[in-house]
Amino acid sequence: MQSIDHKGIILCWRLIGVLFVLLIFFTIGCFSRKVGHDYKPPRVFSATFPISPLTQIFEFHVSRSEYIRSFTESVGTTKLRVVEVARGSKESVRDVPLYRLFDVTADSPAAILGLASGDLLMSANDLVIPNGEIFKQYLNLLAGEKNAEIRFQRNGVEIIHKITFVS
Repeated sequence: MQSIDHKGIILCWRLIGVLFVLLIFFTIGCFSRKVGHDYKPPRVFSATFPISPLTQIFEFHVSRSEYIRSFTESVGTTKLRVVEVARGSKESVRDVPLYRLFDVTADSPAAILGLASGDLLMSANDLVIPNGEIFKQYLNLLAGEKNAEIRFQRNGVEIIHKITFVS
């Protein structure tokens, strides 16, 4: 009669168990990711900073053709600087950046939307702006949109511009 090597069988089952656990971790890791490991969904700005009753809200119309023309005829788009200047000190607002606008020229897309140099940019379409370049891209994408909303401060007064693009 042959003798059975119990140590070998136990070692084999342990190896199979370890491989099974590694397979589960690999499968969960592959299917649980969104776009990348550092993906963060857009955050709603008013969830952190509710709109104050003192906020001034202006609604106006902008000609889509005039807005598009401002990209081709103005140096304002390339000259515009969007510089991060502030973050909140409380735990809940530390990761909410604010931006100062510089070099907004009179015929630029930003000026057509009612923005000026020195404005403190807070949000675009009620979303937190992750960096200044994203806001510049937002200005480009607006040419194809129907509506836009920009929240900012000017001289300490909070303002919301609600813009409707018309043909």
